[in-house]
Amino acid sequence: MSNDKKDLRLAFRAKRNAITPEQRDSASQALLQQICTQDWLKHKSSFALYCAMPSEIDTRPLITALWQHQKKCYLPRITADNVLVFAQHNPDTALIPNRFGIPEPIAAAPHCVISELDIIFIPLVAFDEEGHRLGMGAGYYDKTLAGLREQKTRPLLVGLAYELQKADHIPQDAWDINLDMVVSEQRVLYCLANKG
Repeated sequence: MSNDKKDLRLAFRAKRNAITPEQRDSASQALLQQICTQDWLKHKSSFALYCAMPSEIDTRPLITALWQHQKKCYLPRITADNVLVFAQHNPDTALIPNRFGIPEPIAAAPHCVISELDIIFIPLVAFDEEGHRLGMGAGYYDKTLAGLREQKTRPLLVGLAYELQKADHIPQDAWDINLDMVVSEQRVLYCLANKG
């Protein structure tokens, strides 16, 4: 991992950590409104999300809205191989904290293969206009999504972020997976690397 990425991660985590609970609540509702205006929401049925950490934009309003629209929701679970599987998540699904304290489905929860998902919402520390994503550094999503590179049809990869998480440029490694779009509280960004 480059020092540039490490420095960016520290800087943008500090920005994100400075957001107040009130700002987080407001931004999470605004993000939900951005998503609800998108045509692709109406025509997609299977969504992978995640339980946000306290400094991340809150995904609970989005999950609730998807349930209300009769959409199928899935949450990631970290396997022993340090990849993610996506398990079905309903209002009555049992969740347990993983090694990072993030709620995830129990091992017995039914899960789907990635190709069955329509949209995967992905957390991030920073993003740029090209759709490059800076994660927490463990590489779980990059490892999990690596096989999508060869597929002609695949889920849309959508980052969720505060607008202040936008960077001018994020350096790329060979294993990094680009986002198709990023949704913030201010806009829906269709990433330049995936246009045309």
